[in-house]
Amino acid sequence: MLSLLVGLLYALSPLNILHQDGIDLPISPPLSTVGNQIVDSNNHTVHLHCVAWSGFHMEDYLAFGLEFQPVQRIINLIKLGGFNCVRFEFSAEMVLKNPKVDSELLKPNPEYIGMSAIEIYQDIVKLLTDQQVMVILDYHMMDAGWCCDPLDENGLWYNKRWSESSVLEQLKVMVELNKNNPFVIGVDVRNEIRPVIKFYTVLGKRILDPINTHHPTWGTGLKSDWAQASERFGNELLKINPDLLIIIQGMFVLDSDHIKLILEGTKPKDLKFPQQLKGVKNRPIELIYPNKLVYSSHDYSWHYLFNRPWKDVTYEEWKEEAESNWGFITKDHPLFLGEFGTTHYERALNRPYWKYLLRYMKELKVHWAYWAIEGIQQRATGEENIFGLLNMNYTDYVCPKLLHQLQQLMF
Repeated sequence: MLSLLVGLLYALSPLNILHQDGIDLPISPPLSTVGNQIVDSNNHTVHLHCVAWSGFHMEDYLAFGLEFQPVQRIINLIKLGGFNCVRFEFSAEMVLKNPKVDSELLKPNPEYIGMSAIEIYQDIVKLLTDQQVMVILDYHMMDAGWCCDPLDENGLWYNKRWSESSVLEQLKVMVELNKNNPFVIGVDVRNEIRPVIKFYTVLGKRILDPINTHHPTWGTGLKSDWAQASERFGNELLKINPDLLIIIQGMFVLDSDHIKLILEGTKPKDLKFPQQLKGVKNRPIELIYPNKLVYSSHDYSWHYLFNRPWKDVTYEEWKEEAESNWGFITKDHPLFLGEFGTTHYERALNRPYWKYLLRYMKELKVHWAYWAIEGIQQRATGEENIFGLLNMNYTDYVCPKLLHQLQQLMF
């Protein structure tokens, strides 16, 4: 229970803003942006230190952990950790189908038996926000399933099964359901935009299918223009709820060398595969309410490739790349590092990448959501989530030192 004691001070009162004069002030939504800051309705600066809670985007349409523990116990752990918001995943397929959830997964939560996926999702949102834990609606995938892979046909915001308009309709449903809940403070309009790679096989060899391989673009005016599409999404959602923060991610870029390696079977984690916001410099996002825009990026160790051991990479070298990918945004806009993380083994907590990232986040005071709270990566396999903050039974934090490191970034 040591890890619970580490976070206890955060749980003794409602989630507050630590004002510059040392006085704790309750957060008062809605939130907006002023320069590179996020502020509440009283114009007090707010820092988002969130944790991702996934599962509803998967094929069984349920947040991870509910098959092990009562929902309130997991929420209590989130609060005890000091997190003031949850990035809460869902898929367009979940919203469209809205099936009843398998009762076998709901034994610790019998009140949910017979309820649909959206009903359970919404009840958890209410439980979180009733305790002043803010929620960011995260549209994670079109098709239900694990994210992300250039081969999963979910890299763009449309595919053969989903038109842009049909996807937008599912987003509108979720925003409409939550528009009267002020602690639902934002929507991450689409997770990890990336190329869609298609291939055919000849004599056991993968050959690129150039007709059905598609790359996102930024500022081109083409169908593939994510800047243009994200504006459409954001503006339509603001028409439903003008109080929302609209969180828009950068995109992943793959060159021919990356594609060749993927066709050969190399996993994306073995590649330098960063998410970038570089296009913003020449083509910024323009929303109908400019003070609702928050740019976002994700950052993991496999986004960097220095062709030499990490121990030989200096902080300044690493920082130059991070600055180029997303750090520059903080000069003029808030930056939400919507995913980052490391394995929860203590040996990983002293590795150069992790130390460099935490140092840079502290320098910039970026907003963030750690990936992820859950202790199991996929229910179907029971595989441990080695990036997870909780243990596999969802009874406690698995690594107090990792939790403590994150708490140093809760400004």
